[in-house]
Amino acid sequence: MTEWHCYVDGQQYGPISEDELREWMASGRVKPTDMVWTEGMADWQPAGGIDREQLTAEYPAASGQPQAEPEPPLLDALPGGTGGQAAVGELFSRGLSIVLQSLPLLLVAAFVAYIISSLPSIFETVADYAFEWQPTEQERLLLSLVQLAWLAVVFPVQLGTTALALRVVCRQPARVGDVLSGFRLAGQAIATGLWQAVLILLWSLLLIIPGIIAALRYSQAFFLVAERPGLSGRDALDASKQIMAGHLGRLFQLSLLMFLLGLALMAPWVWVLVTRIIENSQSNGTVIAPVPAWAVVYAMVVGTVLQPLYWIVFAEFHRDLNPPREV
Repeated sequence: MTEWHCYVDGQQYGPISEDELREWMASGRVKPTDMVWTEGMADWQPAGGIDREQLTAEYPAASGQPQAEPEPPLLDALPGGTGGQAAVGELFSRGLSIVLQSLPLLLVAAFVAYIISSLPSIFETVADYAFEWQPTEQERLLLSLVQLAWLAVVFPVQLGTTALALRVVCRQPARVGDVLSGFRLAGQAIATGLWQAVLILLWSLLLIIPGIIAALRYSQAFFLVAERPGLSGRDALDASKQIMAGHLGRLFQLSLLMFLLGLALMAPWVWVLVTRIIENSQSNGTVIAPVPAWAVVYAMVVGTVLQPLYWIVFAEFHRDLNPPREV
C-alpha cells in the first residue's frame, strides 16, 4: 500500500497510509493547499490536486530503488490569482492592507533579517565609531572578503524572508523564525542568488536598460524556489523568465512606485546627506561632516518600516501571477 507524507502548517507528517490520508483530507486536517508526496512523485504537490485515481495509484521509483524524499517546500501551495491582470494600484493597496494587519510580526522579522544580513557592516561601523578603528589595507581586504563570503548567509535569509512574505500574503501561519527557513535550502538559495547577480551584471554591461529588463525577468526566482525546492538555481531563473513574459511592464511600474515612495519618505535624510557632501566639497575637506543623529535614526526607522512593505507588495505581485483556480 502506498505511503504518503504531508506538509501541514510548517510541520511534516508521515509516512501515513492512503486511508489515513483520506481521513485527514475529509476531516480538514490536510487542506487542499497543503503539500503531499509519495515515492515515485517528482516533487511535492497540493493535496487538492490529487484525485482519487492518483491517491490509490502506485508510484514505483523509476530506478527500481527506494526514492529519497524530496525537500518539502517552505510554504503551502499558493491560492489562485488573476493570472497577472491586477492593476498596480490594486496590488499596492492590497499589500499595504496586509502589512498593517501583520505589522508587529513583519517589523520584528525585518529587524532580525537586517541584523543577520548586515553583521559585517555593523561590526565595521561599531568598530569605527566606538573604538575609532583605523584598519590597515590588509584588514580592509580581509573585511571585504568576509563581506563577500557573507553572501552565503544573505541569500538564505533572502529566501527565508521571501517565504515569510508569501505566507503572510496567503494567510498561512507565519512566525519570525521563518526568516531562517531559507537555510534549509541554503544550496539552492546561494546558487539562485549567484546566478541572478551574474546574469543581471552581464546584461548591465551592455547598457542600463538591458540590465533593468534582466532584473525584472529574473525577479521571481526566489519565490519559485520557496514554492518548488526541487528547482536548481539556473532552473529557477529560467522559470522566472517564463512566468514574467508579458508582465515586465507591470512589475516595472510597481517597482518605480515603490522607489518613488521610498525616495519621498527618505527625503529628509537624503537632503541632510547631500547638504553635508556639498559643505565638505566646498571646504575642500577629505572627510564628510557627520550626519546628525536624528537623521540617522529617522533613516533607520523609515527603512525598517518600508522593508516589510516591499516584501509584501512584491509577494502579492507574485501570488497574483497564478491563474485563477478553485481551492
